[in-house]
Amino acid sequence: MLVAGAAIFFALLWLGVPTDIQLHLAMIDDFVDGTRPIPPNLLFYATVYALTFFSQSETWLFLATAMVLGTAILAKFRISRSYLDTQLAPPAATEVSRGWIFAMSVSMLVVLSLPTTTAYIGQITPNVWHNSTVIFVFPFALALFLLSARYLEDPSVRGLLLKLALLSGINILAKPSFFFVFAVAFPLMALVRFRLTAPFWKSLVPVTVGGVGVLVSYLVLYESEAATEAGASVVLRPFTVWSIFSDSIPLSLLASTLFPLVATIVLRRILFRNLHYQYAVVCYGIGATMMAVLSETGERQFHGNFFWQAYIAAYILFLVCLAATAKQAVLRRFKDHWVNAALIVFALHTVYGAAYLARLLIVGKW
Repeated sequence: MLVAGAAIFFALLWLGVPTDIQLHLAMIDDFVDGTRPIPPNLLFYATVYALTFFSQSETWLFLATAMVLGTAILAKFRISRSYLDTQLAPPAATEVSRGWIFAMSVSMLVVLSLPTTTAYIGQITPNVWHNSTVIFVFPFALALFLLSARYLEDPSVRGLLLKLALLSGINILAKPSFFFVFAVAFPLMALVRFRLTAPFWKSLVPVTVGGVGVLVSYLVLYESEAATEAGASVVLRPFTVWSIFSDSIPLSLLASTLFPLVATIVLRRILFRNLHYQYAVVCYGIGATMMAVLSETGERQFHGNFFWQAYIAAYILFLVCLAATAKQAVLRRFKDHWVNAALIVFALHTVYGAAYLARLLIVGKW
C-alpha cells in the first residue's frame, strides 16, 4: 500500500498534473529562502524537507513528498482495516474472509462522492487527491475520531485523554481543519452521554490543548501585520464559496451522501442506536455547516479552506456506515436485498472513485 500510494503521488508530480501539492512544495522553497513566514501548520512541510536531507532539489522534494503521502495513505488504510476488523467481530467476522475486509479497506481509499455537473470539486467527497496537507492529516484526524469515540464508550480507559491531547496537538500542527469539528462534536457528545459529570469535564482537556494551538494559528494567520495588510479574516457568508464550485448545492449534497443515506434508511433501527454513527453524523453536520457558512476574506476568499474538515468527516461517515452495512449483510447471509442494495450503492461510489483516479493520472485534470 505504501508503494502504491507513493507511486501515485510521484506520478502526479512527475507528470506535472496541476494540484496544490506543487504549490506546497514551492512554499517549502519560500520558507527556506525566508521569503514567506513559516505557518503554524508546519508539520507536513517540515517532514518533507527533513526527508530531503534539507535539500531544495526538485527530484528530492518529489521523492520525499511521495513517501510522506504514501505513508499517510498506508496509515489511513491500516486504521480503516483495523476498524472494520473490530466492527465485524464475531459472530460476523467468522463468516468474513480476510480478503473481503482487505477489499473494503482498499475501497475506502478510493471511494468518492458521485459526480454532478462537476467530477470532484463542489461535492463533499470522502477522499482528496489534490491537496497534500489534507492527505497528510487524514490518518491523524481519523485516529482522533476513533479514540474519542472510545472515550465516549468507556471514559475509564487509562491514557485516553493523554492520547487525545497529543493527537489534538498533532492535528493542529498538520492541518487544524478536522480539529474544528472535533472541538464542537466531542464535548457535545460527551455532554449528552455523561451530563455534567466528571467524564464530560475531562473531555474538555484535549479540546483545551488544541484550542491553544488554534488561537496561536488564528493570531498568525489573521491578526499578523501581513494578514492585516492583505485583508485576511474569517466571516460568515452562507453558500458564497460553495456556490462557486457547485451549480446545485442540493444535488451536490445528494451525490455526496447517497450511500450513507441509503444505509441510514435501510438500517435506521440499528444505526440510530449506534454510538459511532451518531458521532459521525454530528461531525458531518458540523463539517458541512462550516463548509456552507464560513469564508475567508482577501486573496484566500475562494481557496475553499473551510471545505477540508467536511471531506474528512465524510470519510468517517462512509467508514462507519460501511462497517455497519457489511456486518448486517454477513449476519443476514446476503439474503436481505435492501442491505445488498446499500452495498451496491457503496460499490458505485467506489467504482467512480477508481475511474476518477485513473482519469486524473491519464488526463491530468482533477
